[in-house]
Amino acid sequence: MKNVRRTALPVILSLLLILSATSFAEGRNVVGVLTGNENFSILLSALGRAGLADTLQGEGPFTLFAPTNEAFQKLFEELQISAERLLEHPQLADVLLYHVVAGELMSAELSEDITAQALNEQELTVSLTGGVRINSSNVTTADIQASNGIIHVIDAVLVPPTFQASPQILPPMTVTDFVRTNPDFAILTSALESAGLAESLRSEGPFTLFAPTDKAFMKLLESLQITAEDLLGHPQLADVLLNHVVAGNLLSTDLRDGMTEKNLLGQEIRVNLDDGVKINESFVTLPDNIVFNGVIHVIDAVLLPGTFQPTP
Repeated sequence: MKNVRRTALPVILSLLLILSATSFAEGRNVVGVLTGNENFSILLSALGRAGLADTLQGEGPFTLFAPTNEAFQKLFEELQISAERLLEHPQLADVLLYHVVAGELMSAELSEDITAQALNEQELTVSLTGGVRINSSNVTTADIQASNGIIHVIDAVLVPPTFQASPQILPPMTVTDFVRTNPDFAILTSALESAGLAESLRSEGPFTLFAPTDKAFMKLLESLQITAEDLLGHPQLADVLLNHVVAGNLLSTDLRDGMTEKNLLGQEIRVNLDDGVKINESFVTLPDNIVFNGVIHVIDAVLLPGTFQPTP
């Protein structure tokens, strides 16, 4: 069996479906392309939960075999589990990494029975019998170009051989748990603890959290010329954090251009859909991370309330 790392034999793929007049703007990374398509909301939630979204926004290049929501629904029915149960699964990251290959693997490089090593170090097998197949999944749309790689849409989730459908039962993940277990939110985690809000976001809710990443906080610290310690000790820290929380489950599908929502600070946040999804001046980079007591949307800038004073 040939390995795709060593040879690439161009072939004409008779069932290749090219995305007509690509609907995704050039320059978007792999995650950015997925974010622009509602058919990948479950995949995006899974990447966020597993802490892999930031990885796939990195330099790459990557080849992602992307299962649609329909593909995930078929898996849920087969395993008789819910989406939330899969998102809590201890092998979630392993399942997702089984869909990613290092480098750009274009459809023209595929030939019968070649193999490629996924990022979980297990092999994927290509078959051209009856169409283009990766293991037992069909490629339905190929060669979607991103700034840091290639996406091929597939109609079934690739389940690694080591996957156990019924692992040890884990407690439901809350908004606070999602933030605390994701390496992109170290500063937000510390801020919630310092402000005494971590326990509140573990309660019944539901809550919608617009969650700034560490990069977002670093941009704020640089602009204000303060340290993380200064911010964590700021008397308005709780106000800053409450400015990011809305009561109820506000999914991306609920957002409309120009709509406003009152946050837990009592101030309004505004939605802008002109160029992506914006909350005030921040872009939503990873929407709809659904947890037991709400939903988290990852954003790229901290939302400062109008009453905030950098030097109180």
